[in-house]
Amino acid sequence: MAIPSRQIGGSTTTNLLWQISKQLEELICVRSGGCGTTTTTTTTLDCNCYTLINNTNNSSSYDYIDCSGSEINNVPIASGETINLCASRDSISCVDVILILDQGVCGEVCNYSCNIYKVEAPEVPGAEWNYSYVDCEGIFVQGVIGTGDRSLTDCMVVGSLTYFPEGLIVTNLGECLVNATNIFVNCPEACNPGPSCLQPYDYYNVWIPLSCAEFWPTIGCEVWLDEFKTTAFPDGNYNNGEGECITITGGVVTAIP
Repeated sequence: MAIPSRQIGGSTTTNLLWQISKQLEELICVRSGGCGTTTTTTTTLDCNCYTLINNTNNSSSYDYIDCSGSEINNVPIASGETINLCASRDSISCVDVILILDQGVCGEVCNYSCNIYKVEAPEVPGAEWNYSYVDCEGIFVQGVIGTGDRSLTDCMVVGSLTYFPEGLIVTNLGECLVNATNIFVNCPEACNPGPSCLQPYDYYNVWIPLSCAEFWPTIGCEVWLDEFKTTAFPDGNYNNGEGECITITGGVVTAIP
């Protein structure tokens, strides 16, 4: 309860009691941290999601400014380690040269994106070449060796590929695939199941993009017979295991139930 204003003309005892009460009120306010108007200022920084990759043979460390404006210093990162963090844009600095990938605006989860890459050296017959990358589990894979004009394909974090010598041809094949073994029935009467197409079904072993696996079936989804997109699923109409027909044209879903 607030102390009322001091009254003019009060007795000496009244004035003394008022002073004591006022001093007690001030002391309580100091101890409780209240009794005043407090102004809070919030600073919002421009933050992005970053993937840090220590593709050196030595442990290192880095500094950055987090999204609240606090400076974070001397964070260790081991050789071959991959770290995701949300940081104030362009605020990251490193002791050694490590790979920093800008993954765009921060979301609820700071994740990197993965695509399939094909690496080849068609103009260096018989010569040895190599590359390193970060896989989709965040593990640094170092020194994959290729020879001559034989191409190699891997699923990796976008922007994490480094290679030697210069001049290798790198092709981005798009989103990485996941294995699906229960979406297409292998049956000669797939869309009109008869006596030769009864449960238990024999399913095709196929590969589809992760985004399609989450929302299957979806028109436009690719379907492959291998994880590195070398053989497309044959054209035709296929039973999805529930008596419904899905049409594949050019390795892509073109019609759904």
